[in-house]
Amino acid sequence: MSSPNDSYPFLPKYQHRSQDLFELITALGPIFIKVCQALSTRTDLLPAKYAKGLTKLQDAVPPFSGELGRSIIEQELNISMGEVFSSFSLEPVASASIGQVYKGTLRNSGVELVVKVQRSKVLENVNLDLHMMRTLTSLWEKNQDVNTDLVISLFPFPFIVSLL
Repeated sequence: MSSPNDSYPFLPKYQHRSQDLFELITALGPIFIKVCQALSTRTDLLPAKYAKGLTKLQDAVPPFSGELGRSIIEQELNISMGEVFSSFSLEPVASASIGQVYKGTLRNSGVELVVKVQRSKVLENVNLDLHMMRTLTSLWEKNQDVNTDLVISLFPFPFIVSLL
């Protein structure tokens, strides 16, 4: 049985393309990251070299700045970090497609905790991404004489809610 990779003998010359693809997908935003996380396990659909590059999306999504993360926490919770936390990590301890995680210690009780911070404007970006995907799949369906109901049904509203 042949794999899709058998038809790509030139791939070793273009291994840097998987890094380019990773960077492009992370720049496109959370929905594209989620879709490509799923695709990263499908070497029956993508050449292995590309799928391997996308596996980095499982655990290596670039973080946004720690300064921005702390600013979001202060604005959302209406607090001063120094008044609430005796210590707080300068950089996130983990980063994902829609947010990242920091470690902190509460000043008044000494309790250690983690704080998850949602990326700025993630809901607006997810909604825009879904709108673009639905528009593009409709155009593709009209021009390719194929049914994209399955693609569109993968992105219902409850999917957005489950991301948040």
